[in-house]
Amino acid sequence: CSFNTKTHELKFAGAHNPVWIMRKDQNEMEIIKGTRQPVGETDTTIPFETHSFQLGKGDRVYFFTDGFADQFGGPEGKKFRYKTLKQLLIDNAKLSFEEQKTLLEESLEKWMGDIEQIDDICVIGVRV
Repeated sequence: CSFNTKTHELKFAGAHNPVWIMRKDQNEMEIIKGTRQPVGETDTTIPFETHSFQLGKGDRVYFFTDGFADQFGGPEGKKFRYKTLKQLLIDNAKLSFEEQKTLLEESLEKWMGDIEQIDDICVIGVRV
């Protein structure tokens, strides 16, 4: 991704994963899907689609790997899921990023219980 600090234009191209945008005065996430193409070598290569969009002051943008949503845990040992992660971020979007980080870490630890972490986990939040 690239961000123009003067025009507030964000350009994004993703491999499978989307970027989520929480507008300042909204209670829903805008979801900009990534291209269904891996970063690494594959039999069928397709070009990555680049999305451009305007951000406003106070908007928050979230980038992430699949590790958080794919983590197993809970009472039945199931995946955390993107839907759950999205709702967690929506419900707490007004908190500072430091508070959101703590909340995400605590939620993940509680979800995992005794189950080992299976993948890398990265969540990046940016406020315009």
